[in-house]
Amino acid sequence: MSENGDGFQQPWDVIADFFVGAGYDLREARDRTILAWLKDGNTDPYCDWVGRGHTPSHRVAFLVARMMQKAKAPEAGELSDLPLGLAISGDRRALPDKEGETRKFLGARHSLSLIEQAKRSGKTSIIARADEEAAKLASDVPLANNVTIGPSTIRQVRMQLQRGLKNSEMPEIMCGLFCFD
Repeated sequence: MSENGDGFQQPWDVIADFFVGAGYDLREARDRTILAWLKDGNTDPYCDWVGRGHTPSHRVAFLVARMMQKAKAPEAGELSDLPLGLAISGDRRALPDKEGETRKFLGARHSLSLIEQAKRSGKTSIIARADEEAAKLASDVPLANNVTIGPSTIRQVRMQLQRGLKNSEMPEIMCGLFCFD
């Protein structure tokens, strides 16, 4: 029996138990139930079982990813078999913009690369121009919130990277882009 700990079975537990009785193993029964409920727009079995330790199959993860793509691009032809999309909701204003932060990081890396190339060729007055070129590169594709990345931002991030590399520390900007635990 796939109880939630207090002896009470959720409707999806009943369905999975039926299929276990019909010869499916518990993992397969849960995955098939999750797939059916997700396709109908209900995430409850997924949330409940994953919260209790179930590891969904690749097939479930693939469906979740496709549903998230559908939410971002509802008219995409390759997703026409999905009736619904899946999106994260809530107040995102307080959360960092990962795409913007990544562009800042890539712009700063590009600036550092330009500066290093210039130093090797004997040029010394390249820093401001390198930051400007890197900012233009980082802002070529508009961000979702119409924010552009300017040379001063690239300079700040480049200096963070340089400090971190010099001190053998993780640069601050990287801590928000990668989970280390």
